[in-house]
Amino acid sequence: MTDLNLELNVLHYSKEELEDLLNLKNNYKFGDIHKQALIVKDTIFGIESIDQGRKKQISSFLKDAMLFLQNHYIVYFFQKKLV
Repeated sequence: MTDLNLELNVLHYSKEELEDLLNLKNNYKFGDIHKQALIVKDTIFGIESIDQGRKKQISSFLKDAMLFLQNHYIVYFFQKKLV
C-alpha cells in the first residue's frame, strides 16, 4: 500500500507550499484553485495502491487546502481594492 507520506493538516503548511502542492502558477485566478485541487485529487484517486480510507483523508485535506487558498485570495482581493 502506498501511503503518500503527507501531513494532512493544512495549518502545517505555508500558503506558498499549498500553492506549490496544487501546482498554482503566479497570478492565478480564484477558479484555478478549485480546478487544480480537482486535478490533484483525480491523480491521487487514480493510484490503485492507495486505500480508500487514505484517499478520503487526502480528499478532505485537499478541500481544506482549497478553502484556505480561496479565503486568502478573497482577503487579498479586497485589500487590493481598498488601497
